[in-house]
Amino acid sequence: MKKETSVKTQNGAVECAHNRICQTEGGAPHCNITCRVAGTIYFTDTRFPEICPMQHTYGSTYICTCPIRQEIYIKKNS
Repeated sequence: MKKETSVKTQNGAVECAHNRICQTEGGAPHCNITCRVAGTIYFTDTRFPEICPMQHTYGSTYICTCPIRQEIYIKKNS
């Protein structure tokens, strides 16, 4: 099943170094968003060995700024 996100969201992920694999059939995301704070900050629990320009270190955790992953997280958890 393809994970559907809006065209606006997809266009916002132009920095994606992984060719938007989380949007493909059977594609797994490169990060797992674990929680959202204040509706705008998305945390992940791990950092993958592949470099992602949308994942940033924040103390001992990581922040995901990928609009596709954020939209998938919102849809999954609403």
